[in-house]
Amino acid sequence: MHVIGASSLGTVFEWYDFFLYGSLATYIAAKTTRLRVGTAVIVVPLHHPLVVAEEIATLDVVSGGRLDVGLGRGYQHYEFERFGFELDAGRKRWDESIDIIFQAFEGKPFSYNGKHFSIPETSIFPQPVQKPHPPVIVGGDGEKTFDRVVEFGDGWMPIMRPHTSPVEKIPALRERLQRAGRDPKSAPVSIFFAPPRREALDALAAAGVQRAIFGLPAAPRDEVLPKLDAYAAVMRA
Repeated sequence: MHVIGASSLGTVFEWYDFFLYGSLATYIAAKTTRLRVGTAVIVVPLHHPLVVAEEIATLDVVSGGRLDVGLGRGYQHYEFERFGFELDAGRKRWDESIDIIFQAFEGKPFSYNGKHFSIPETSIFPQPVQKPHPPVIVGGDGEKTFDRVVEFGDGWMPIMRPHTSPVEKIPALRERLQRAGRDPKSAPVSIFFAPPRREALDALAAAGVQRAIFGLPAAPRDEVLPKLDAYAAVMRA
């Protein structure tokens, strides 16, 4: 089971993952050598898919192939409203966006003519270091989430919420993967906002969770660094 770590200030927790976004993830990738870097998650319909593909590929190059990509369809109305989209319309952009992103990672010119995107022949450069692309971890816990995990996901990353536990759905995901002819272990489960307590982590591991991701506040270093130290103590316990 993996738990997030950090390599700031010269401290590296080897084999642990740090899930962040965009420019900050690029900065961390450039300052580290062993830490895997990831996004949790990119709300794909809020962006042009070619931009998403280009940024994923560039970050994978900068990190030397240490990127895990969390992709999600989105579920919060306010996020879409601020970009001028309706939530339902954004969901309709999802399928086309995913098609475009994966075609862009094939490393050859392609064109696309859909309802929401029309792209003349183009290609992206650089291409990702990891082939055919960095691991794609599907975020979400909706009724169609497992469809996406089974179709193209290299993992599932739901959010742990008060009074609900996505852990109960792990057997159903494994069954879906097996019915589709996939090894159930080919889509490991990560839990976002996992409780940073040893007994809780042991319970998640026993249920089949491979990675626990702790939350950090957007706060000054004097507040964040003690939390990282506390998380490190839990990880080492």
